[in-house]
Amino acid sequence: MQRFLRTQLALLHKEWRDVRALTIACALLVPGGLLAIEYGYLDWRGDIAAATYVPVCIGLFLAVISADIIAADIATKRARAFAALPTRWSSLWASKLTFLLLIGAAFSVWTVTSCAAIYATLAPAEANTQFLVELSRLPPMAVYATLFAVATVVFWSTVLERGFAVVGAAVVTCTAIGGTIPLLHWISPELVPDDEAVATALLALPPVFLAGSLLAFVRAPQHTSSVWRRLAIAAIIPIVVLLPAGAISAAVLSQRLDVEPHDPGLRLALGHVSPDGRRLVILAAKPHKFASLRTWILDLEDGSLAQLGELNLSADQSNPWADDGAYRAWTPGDTSTASLYRLYDQETGVVLETRSAKQVNSGRLYPFVDWATTRIEGADMIVTLSATGVECALPVSRSPQFSRLPGYALYTDTAGVHLHDLVAGTSRIIRAPERARERFINATFSPTGAYVRMYSPTGSTIVDVQTGSVVDDGSHGIPWFPGGGSDDRFVFRDDDGERVILDLATQATYASVQAWTGNPFLGARVLPDRRVIQLTIDGRIEIQNLDGTNPRTVYAPKQEN
Repeated sequence: MQRFLRTQLALLHKEWRDVRALTIACALLVPGGLLAIEYGYLDWRGDIAAATYVPVCIGLFLAVISADIIAADIATKRARAFAALPTRWSSLWASKLTFLLLIGAAFSVWTVTSCAAIYATLAPAEANTQFLVELSRLPPMAVYATLFAVATVVFWSTVLERGFAVVGAAVVTCTAIGGTIPLLHWISPELVPDDEAVATALLALPPVFLAGSLLAFVRAPQHTSSVWRRLAIAAIIPIVVLLPAGAISAAVLSQRLDVEPHDPGLRLALGHVSPDGRRLVILAAKPHKFASLRTWILDLEDGSLAQLGELNLSADQSNPWADDGAYRAWTPGDTSTASLYRLYDQETGVVLETRSAKQVNSGRLYPFVDWATTRIEGADMIVTLSATGVECALPVSRSPQFSRLPGYALYTDTAGVHLHDLVAGTSRIIRAPERARERFINATFSPTGAYVRMYSPTGSTIVDVQTGSVVDDGSHGIPWFPGGGSDDRFVFRDDDGERVILDLATQATYASVQAWTGNPFLGARVLPDRRVIQLTIDGRIEIQNLDGTNPRTVYAPKQEN
């Protein structure tokens, strides 16, 4: 043991002699560079110094030292002398790696402490606090990436004989491996691995490249490996390790593209209910960040599903269901004009008709209502009724909103919420501030236009458009119109922590039997026949009467084995 320690200390001392001048120079440059940057550019930006300057200094130093740690011995032919030493080649390689870890740790401590000392003595107190906070927030991914980069440089230092070439080869290698992520995103965003998978890869790859460096090191007692042998080993080692790993990763990632109805673990959301209450659109995706959205049409009577072929469809929010029962949606596009407008068969999911964005929008300046067109003239929005050709002026600055009910528009100002009946040519304030300086922040129509919900700093109020009467004053909680084809007579709200369904016509409340996933916009619908569709936490879709009777499951995920 003593002989081994003496040998290792002698080898470490030799490595220190080789890089002593360079290390001292780099150590002096760290505080000097920080002072020059702070006084010349940053002006004591603690967040930038901690998140950028410190990691860059450590990374550059490690790259410079590791680039020549083996390549310099090969270039100067000292490796031949090392091969003749009564020391195993693996011990010699291990001493170099040990020295690299020790000098890297020492330089990292010096960089952090010297920069922290400069900020503690010269920087304002707020900048110093910011520096320390940002330093503590350095993500582990940065450490993993640094280890991967250093291992890559060590690997190429064993193979090549010039430090600059080593760094260049390492940069190309890291770029090629890191470039697989944008390549996967280009093929399909669903293939992009999550952060945990990337961190695992960054931890697994350094041993691979270090193993390649070890096997390409001095392999004979009297001479070094030839260039071709080192190159062959350099090529074989990563291929042997990375190809199986890549094949396994490809098999795992390909499962993300394979999504079938009733698969366990899917993220589901409820879309639009058909006007006849027979079909429901379901949005499904795998539970990862870049998952694409699938669109299915569920028959609420027999539970059958029609799958729409395209991914990431966006429903026509103005009228997703055609009179003949076809489902209307936009395909994804880089721009609004690149999207396609398609009609899908509700039973089979096949495309019935395709139109371009230009065809859809031509002749209609306001695409969300078909009873009027609009144009801007000065400070006014001129609304032309399609049925009669009558024109009405509304103030553009108030951003008027239009109802699905023909002829109704509203906007808010300091006087209150104005409701316009453009067909009758009348206007009235349906809600005025009750106190001085009170104003309504916003007002919106319910999805069908039968009600108006108004927001003020004190709460939310719902008013019946036809009668002007208040049907909910918000005293029991903020109500939601879930939309998606749900009957506007029913809203969802939390009464003292209990989620209930409120009938605006009768003021009756009904308890929600199941816990909704997310919010009622995505997890519940109420049909005109007083049936409730609910998405449960475990991924089932259930339908029952408002009073809780006749419950049945119309969609359920498969049970995992």
